[in-house]
Amino acid sequence: MPDNPVLTKLLEFNFQFLGTMASVCMLWWASSVVFTASILSTIWLKAEEIRRSPWLNWFGAVITCLFLSMLVFGGWTIFATYQIQQETATILARLGEKQNHGLPLFRAMIAGISIGTTSFFFALLVWLKMWMTLRQPAPAGEAGTSAELPRGTYDAPANPAS
Repeated sequence: MPDNPVLTKLLEFNFQFLGTMASVCMLWWASSVVFTASILSTIWLKAEEIRRSPWLNWFGAVITCLFLSMLVFGGWTIFATYQIQQETATILARLGEKQNHGLPLFRAMIAGISIGTTSFFFALLVWLKMWMTLRQPAPAGEAGTSAELPRGTYDAPANPAS
């Protein structure tokens, strides 16, 4: 391998970037999953109050933008990681490296980000279905409940053996 300190330093930087990006993406995914689950479960539990709110459309737009921003962040990290992978491959080639050592790490990172971003796509779909349901009027005769978002408790028999 030819000795080129600038290319070697750039190569080190790219692999440090990969490690940093992996840490950022894990933190982003874990915290966003918890946040998303909290939002969806709160909406599920408070559906009737939300349905009657005059702010329903504004609230729905804000939550939709939030979920879309998670998808945009995932897409941006995929793009950025791909760009650094291409740059790393070019540097390795210029250094005379015949094998692409380390490039499978970039591909694994892109695959992981793609899988993680998919979970937010499904959360967005769930939210959009919930929002459409909330925008429908409550069924007649069931002022306090919604047929679309059932809730309740399970009443098990007191003693099934007797």
